[in-house]
Amino acid sequence: MLDLPRLFTDASFRRSVIGHVASDPGLGQFWSWYEGQTVQAQAQALAAPLNKLRQYLLRPSLRRVLGQPKPIFRFRDVFRDTKVVLVPLNESLIGPLTAQLLGGLVVAETWSATLERASELDPTSRPASVWIDEVQNYLHLPTSFDSALNASRSMGVGWHLAHQFKAQLPAQMAAAVDSNARNKIVFRALDPRDAAATARQAPNLADVDFLSLDRFHAYATLVVGGASQPWCSLVTLPPPTATGLGERIRRASRDRYGAAMQVHERVVEGEAVPSPAADLRIGRKPLPTGSEHCRDNVPSTGEETTP
Repeated sequence: MLDLPRLFTDASFRRSVIGHVASDPGLGQFWSWYEGQTVQAQAQALAAPLNKLRQYLLRPSLRRVLGQPKPIFRFRDVFRDTKVVLVPLNESLIGPLTAQLLGGLVVAETWSATLERASELDPTSRPASVWIDEVQNYLHLPTSFDSALNASRSMGVGWHLAHQFKAQLPAQMAAAVDSNARNKIVFRALDPRDAAATARQAPNLADVDFLSLDRFHAYATLVVGGASQPWCSLVTLPPPTATGLGERIRRASRDRYGAAMQVHERVVEGEAVPSPAADLRIGRKPLPTGSEHCRDNVPSTGEETTP
């Protein structure tokens, strides 16, 4: 992602990395079309998307996350080795745009790791869990959520989705949750409409029951042995006392899975190594390939975004 602006505006860099896809029916056709445009036409087509992308790339902390050419682990390793990954997305600290982008990328990677379990003989023998708070902000999968939940179930991956009230969810997502998330735990409803809607699914409860729940109290319907059980009441445990080990755990994680920040910055600023097909002609109208030419001739869009 960090190299996208350079990929589209630096012809020399672009040809060093896309030569091997020139014969691809989809990618090759796109790059052939793009190379056939004038520099001015390219800049006009890129102005809006690059302006949006710049909102993320101007943030040093985000660049360091996205600029890792060889990540220490992948999410498929987390599933395979039964590890735990915690992704804090405090909007007050990193901003809502950064939180939504990172959250969306993490969910997309998790979904890819879920699909990769299809190659295992019995993926359900090692169940995995994905927990997403404020799910409406981060769930943007390349397939319908109905299909995703069904596929995940067959892969032994359970999705635990939390939100404050139903109006936060897009209509299709809400319908998918109602029909596919068979285990439901409902704490005190803040919206009378939510209480009424949930009560319609609980024959032995009324909307006032959901509106009057005490702290740590909830109603739930769970699946046991493949069958949905009647709604029941429960009391959750209060938050445990802090152990004081948080910083030690984070430091151990950084030592094992982290990389020095200067390495990431050097990767961002470094030159690409040309591929064997770097000199392959792409496009019907050859254009100058020097990066200086491209930088000097791309007109300013007149737009600027600050972090």
